[in-house]
Amino acid sequence: MSCCMRDAVTLEARGIPTVIIVNDVFKPIAHGTKVLLGLPDDYVDRNVVWLPHPTSNLTKEAAERLIDERIDEIRAKLMGRPHVAKAAAAGARPSGNGDALAAARAAVSGLADSLRSDGAHLELETLDDGVLSGSLRIGELTCEDGSCILPTEQLERMIDALVRPKIAALKAVALREVRS
Repeated sequence: MSCCMRDAVTLEARGIPTVIIVNDVFKPIAHGTKVLLGLPDDYVDRNVVWLPHPTSNLTKEAAERLIDERIDEIRAKLMGRPHVAKAAAAGARPSGNGDALAAARAAVSGLADSLRSDGAHLELETLDDGVLSGSLRIGELTCEDGSCILPTEQLERMIDALVRPKIAALKAVALREVRS
């Protein structure tokens, strides 16, 4: 469990949303590992999807059903938001541009944290006519070759994927890259 969690933290720090799928008998180990790695109190709740034990003896079809039952939870956690029932989520869209911009910022907060840990700052600044605009300020990077920061075009696509479920009127994401 500790190697899975450590790998997940490494991927998240590189801007790759990650979910750990593990058997529920390992809950105590997950919580202990969280403490050992100095992770936030809610890390396990935000990043782990639990499966009933045992899973090693499942047929392919049974394993597929098990994942199908949890796919909405997996997607929600990958997108950095709590898992909610589809009926409740349908009525949860923000009403005004200020609310929508706040929702967009909340949707990418995990990504923004990861970018900051690598030496870049993501700021979503405006949402006008369905276009979410912002800046990616790149300072002193933590990696030698700059590969720890995804190219701006990929970040725009990732932000779109994170924000679109929250803002139906989103048409595009436009980032301006600024190097200092």
